[in-house]
Amino acid sequence: MYCGFCGSYGCEVGAKSSSLVTFIALAEKTGKLTLRTRTQVVEVTTNAAGAADGVTYIDERSSQVRARARARVVVVACSPIETARLLLASGKAKGGLANASGLVGKNLMFSTASSGWGQFAKPNPAFPAGAERLPFVDRTVRDARGTILFMRPHINPIFQAERIANESVATTGVRLFGTALKKRLKEFFVDSHLLEWETFSEYFPSAKNEVTLDPELKDRFGRAVARYRVAVHPQALAASDGLAKLSAQMMDAAGAHKKGLRADVMEDRTYPMLQAGTTRMGKDPKRSVLDAKGQAHDVKNLYVADGSSFPSVSGAPFTLTIMANGLRVGAEIVKQGKSGDL
Repeated sequence: MYCGFCGSYGCEVGAKSSSLVTFIALAEKTGKLTLRTRTQVVEVTTNAAGAADGVTYIDERSSQVRARARARVVVVACSPIETARLLLASGKAKGGLANASGLVGKNLMFSTASSGWGQFAKPNPAFPAGAERLPFVDRTVRDARGTILFMRPHINPIFQAERIANESVATTGVRLFGTALKKRLKEFFVDSHLLEWETFSEYFPSAKNEVTLDPELKDRFGRAVARYRVAVHPQALAASDGLAKLSAQMMDAAGAHKKGLRADVMEDRTYPMLQAGTTRMGKDPKRSVLDAKGQAHDVKNLYVADGSSFPSVSGAPFTLTIMANGLRVGAEIVKQGKSGDL
């Protein structure tokens, strides 16, 4: 569709290959899916034998009413922070469900990050006629301790205007407004070609990076919120800084007459939407939460199918790895179900 609102927005025509229009749509066609929207699971429940027997959930439209959904198998896939929060708040043991190892919530990982842009004059022979109609470049370099992704910025007028207005906050503490903002918007949308870059590099697992339940702060349902702390390894930051330096050099080599850094990304140095760890998989139940199949060592009919199971992450975005692993875990559940092991 070449829609200007593609990145960072939903898709009104279903053109994105999101789970909403792929896996969920396929599951609905089987007639065996019950999708309970606007609900939040607050506990994975267990029976007298310690096996998972369902979940307790709250409907957003009636926040005081808790309901049960019974299940032979429970699969948790809330992303690592919320997966850890749910397991820590579940079960009859003091440390939470599937946590005999004490490692639920430990080894939280993200991806180290840097991001910036290069501005090129118009007209420019490097940007052929019609290039403005193409929303993506998407070229990567992966031979420098991580990944550098080069791309044309999405048009996204609202998103881009907000971002440009906030560019000056890191240096001046004040957002662009009025004439200054109009000048930057014209420069961005009309007067120049832009290429953006962002980098991804390895984020090391560490027991210092953890998710716990906040002892005081509660959400609107009265549940303890997830509290997390991170300590990015100096070598991971050094790798990220090296990628940022190389990216800027490549912008110069390509002929950019102006370049800059994304202040919001450079401040945090991590991509919070790329999460891993907290229920790591492994062979030794004392040193891991799950086995290689995504099955909890302590609770045989409990699985985790998101990035929580990863014992490490690489120098590349791992979204597709999460999806592939989810399919692998699903296939294992089907296999065990057919064999009568569940």
